[in-house]
Amino acid sequence: MTNEESKREMERIIREATLAIHDKIPRAIAVLAKSHYRNNFRLGGFDGKPWKTTWRQQLGVGAEKGYKPLTSKTLTLMNSIDTKIEDTAVHVLSDLDYSLIHNEGGDIPVTRKMRRFFWAKFYAAGGKGAKDGKIPPLAKKWLYLALAAQNKKKFKMPKRMYIGESEKLNGVIVKKIESIIYAIINGTNNAGSN
Repeated sequence: MTNEESKREMERIIREATLAIHDKIPRAIAVLAKSHYRNNFRLGGFDGKPWKTTWRQQLGVGAEKGYKPLTSKTLTLMNSIDTKIEDTAVHVLSDLDYSLIHNEGGDIPVTRKMRRFFWAKFYAAGGKGAKDGKIPPLAKKWLYLALAAQNKKKFKMPKRMYIGESEKLNGVIVKKIESIIYAIINGTNNAGSN
């Protein structure tokens, strides 16, 4: 290879690496991150650490009993996970009002509307018409919540982290970046495509 060829090759590597840093790598990371964090919902935990079981799983009836924590028929919270790319940075986010409290845990203020909801669920679960004082287990839970809500100003939401620092995701990202750089150096890269 002549000096001129070496110079052109170095310019190509720099040009493709610059494009990859500002386009291909952030887009690849966004896809990997979104997929990884959504998969936490399918697995029912964060990076192999299961989420705390919900009372709905323990006492629920029908289809609702089969759903993992933070999931439902609509998968609204899982589907709200999105990414935003700003130059070389990738941000993972959810625009739902309740996403942060589920991810980090914390206190939820009890409202009048919540109290009415608890009582309605108690009645719907067969609590009102229970004979011989035998209240169905699900109705007991709603009764507990309804009575507790009268005396409490807030409830504690357990932390069920689904977005955050992940060694597994970091390992996958490093491998992806290495493969992109390797392809650039070997001239097998098309920096504008995935």
